[in-house]
Amino acid sequence: MAAMEYYRVRLDELHTQVIDGIGLAWGVHTEEFKPRGQPAEVVRVRFTNTLRWDGTRWSNLLYHRDAQVFDASGRYIRTGR
Repeated sequence: MAAMEYYRVRLDELHTQVIDGIGLAWGVHTEEFKPRGQPAEVVRVRFTNTLRWDGTRWSNLLYHRDAQVFDASGRYIRTGR
């Protein structure tokens, strides 16, 4: 992060569900950042997180983020054909 003038994350959409000790969280967030000496960037990111409750704490099973090109509704914009 030392190479950044700033880095911000804004949570835009969050969904959660817990079933039998498995927690799911998914949604969209926006990252705004500016590397030193470079132009500022804004990236819309879809994410999914899966966790397991062991009776004491949550353990992360899977985290995935996808920062491809999306429209304002978060839908993937096809390229090519």
